[in-house]
Amino acid sequence: VSPGSIYELMKINSTVLLFPGGVREALHGKNDKYKLFWPEKVDFVRMAGLMDAIIVPFAAIGMADSLDVLLDAEDVLKLPFVGDNARKMNSRMPQARIGVNQSFVAPIIAPSSKGPARNYFLFQQPYDTRSLNIYNKKDCMIAYEMIRGEVETGLEELLALREKDPYRY
Repeated sequence: VSPGSIYELMKINSTVLLFPGGVREALHGKNDKYKLFWPEKVDFVRMAGLMDAIIVPFAAIGMADSLDVLLDAEDVLKLPFVGDNARKMNSRMPQARIGVNQSFVAPIIAPSSKGPARNYFLFQQPYDTRSLNIYNKKDCMIAYEMIRGEVETGLEELLALREKDPYRY
């Protein structure tokens, strides 16, 4: 996903599902379950404001508990032969964020010995960007931090809820 493609979709009033943490969150390491890896730039908030979009922060847990990460990207890159090939493939991948080299090296995973985990989703209070001044960096950062905080709070709430669920696996 590039900023240009998001812009084109939003220009025609398409609904866009965006994960600010991108591939880093999707292909997380062994000890990185349910951690956010959002960039420091507030570009997605500014883009949403430019298009008068509504941002709906949401949290999701469960999928990462259905799989065990045997080797994360760092481990894969250390492997003889496999690591060299992974680096070559990664270098040919288009980068969604200009100036940011994201690793598309997938971890080596196996199904969890506990079996598939239940998935939980929590949609937070929508944030209407129509009143956001996209040229005011401070206002954009405040909105960004609020949205990020909503996602983090949602993750915490879902993790706590899951602890009480007797049917989580």
